[in-house]
Amino acid sequence: MTGRLKSNRKGWNDLKRKLKTFDYERSVDVGFFANAQYGPDNDNLQVAQVAAWNDYGTSTNPPRPFMTIDFAGAVKSEFKDYARRVFVTLLTRNITQVNQEIEHIGIIFEEELKDIIVQYPGSNASWWAAEKGFNDPLRHTDTMLESVSSRVKKGSRVIKKG
Repeated sequence: MTGRLKSNRKGWNDLKRKLKTFDYERSVDVGFFANAQYGPDNDNLQVAQVAAWNDYGTSTNPPRPFMTIDFAGAVKSEFKDYARRVFVTLLTRNITQVNQEIEHIGIIFEEELKDIIVQYPGSNASWWAAEKGFNDPLRHTDTMLESVSSRVKKGSRVIKKG
C-alpha cells in the first residue's frame, strides 16, 4: 500500500504575506511630549521636566516615582496580554485593525497614567497643601495630568498622536 501526503501551503503563504505587510516595528510611547508646556508665568517649562522632578525628587522635594515604579510596573504587568492581543489581531485581521489595536493600547495606558497621577498616595508639606488648597502630591494646576498623551510610531516616524 502506498500513501500520499499532499501539502497545501496556501495558508502559510497567506500568513507570510500578511506578516510582511507589517514590515516595520510599531511602538507606543506614553507620557509627556515636547509640545506639553506650562504657560509663560512658569517660563514655558516643559511638563516632562516637572514630571521628572516629581518622579526622582529634588533637593527640596521627595521622590514620587509615579513613572519609574508605578507606571512602569503597570505596563510590565499588562504587556504580555496586550502583545498577545496585537499578535492575534495581526494573524486574524487586517493591518488597519492591527494599527487600531495598537492605538487603543496607547489610550488605555494614557488613562492608566492619569489614574496613577490622580490616586498617587502621600502628601505635601502642610504649608504647601494650605497654599494649594488641597493635599495631592502630583497635582497643582492639573497641567501635568492634562498633558498625558500617547503616540504610535512606525519605525522612527510618528503615525498617530493620541
